[in-house]
Amino acid sequence: MKNFIYASLVTASLMSCSTDGSISSSVIVPGASGSTSVAPNENVSALFQQFHGKYKVISSTSNQPVDVNQDGDSSSDLLTEIPELRLQAGTQYHIDIRIYGPSATSSKPHFSFTQWWPEQYIRTGVGRVWDGGELISYNPDYLVKYDFQGAGRSFSFSTDLKQLTINANENENPFRWVRPESVTIDATGRISVVNKRRLYTRAGVQEVLITTVYERFTMTT
Repeated sequence: MKNFIYASLVTASLMSCSTDGSISSSVIVPGASGSTSVAPNENVSALFQQFHGKYKVISSTSNQPVDVNQDGDSSSDLLTEIPELRLQAGTQYHIDIRIYGPSATSSKPHFSFTQWWPEQYIRTGVGRVWDGGELISYNPDYLVKYDFQGAGRSFSFSTDLKQLTINANENENPFRWVRPESVTIDATGRISVVNKRRLYTRAGVQEVLITTVYERFTMTT
């Protein structure tokens, strides 16, 4: 049943913002993704025990200082700069890795990767919400909201199990729910995810590289 539920999630997109500008929590999947083939010598059962589960945020840093919380002080520590990420680092804003073996509908195993993130939504006028693309300037009158959202994609392992290749979906959004630039696994099992994101800051919109480190806290998905 879990397999079926998640398969349904990765073939449909749910709303992120309504036409009246209201905010809703949702899973965003920018297109369907197929099964990922693996080498015959990969042990799906062992991969499940080693990687399947939810991973909480340990740290998140940008490649340049930014003032996202608009307190007048710029920092590369996004757990400080993004209140929602700091407050929910151990609960909501995680990555979800699922390892599925062959099923009745597929002879190949399937690996899925979902990264949750506090997406920014800024109301720039009546009925207008910043979509992440426009390079808007800072305006103290703008109201910034964070929406708990995630994007699910299929992936494959490198042969040494130190990297994940996250597959692109058919309709990738370059500004929202962005596909990771890289995903690496260290010797302790922590996962480092690099994303290129646009952030609305006190200096306006800035594009930065964000490195977020995650640690598994449960195998339950």
